[in-house]
Amino acid sequence: MNDNFNIPPAKFLPDTHVLQPHVILGDEAFSLTTSMMKPYPQNQTIHDKTKAVYNYRHCRARRTSENAFGILCQYFRVFYTPTAIAPGAADNLIVTACILHYMLRNSKISYPNEHLRSSPELPKSNMTSLNTSSDRKPTLEAIRVRDTFKTYFNSTHGSVHWQESIVSRVT
Repeated sequence: MNDNFNIPPAKFLPDTHVLQPHVILGDEAFSLTTSMMKPYPQNQTIHDKTKAVYNYRHCRARRTSENAFGILCQYFRVFYTPTAIAPGAADNLIVTACILHYMLRNSKISYPNEHLRSSPELPKSNMTSLNTSSDRKPTLEAIRVRDTFKTYFNSTHGSVHWQESIVSRVT
């Protein structure tokens, strides 16, 4: 997977000597690999607050990129439909849309009907179903990578002061 997505090499977590790979954040539908992180199962977070904290931080990071993509979709409706273009052209389409979006936001040009609703309308019929993976069992290395992030997010170097109250409120 690293070769396909040009994921940067591993780096030390901030303020530590812990070397961790860069990862892509997915949801429960994805398999846990060394480059694809997914949350811990919900039943494990009930009795383990450190796993609940990891899931909160994982979800918070994913939500940021999903919200940004949702806003991008409001400007460029092409992202609401499957596109039959080559991967290289898709990369160019996304980069071009991001640049244009930046220019439009700086010019204060709103997306269509932005003033009419408080939250973007989500598409209802453009999702392609994922095929289930036949090999869903994660490797020990993938489990170690996620556990290392969990430990970091629960440490003094990697925690944020509000995570405990958020997790306590949810569990």
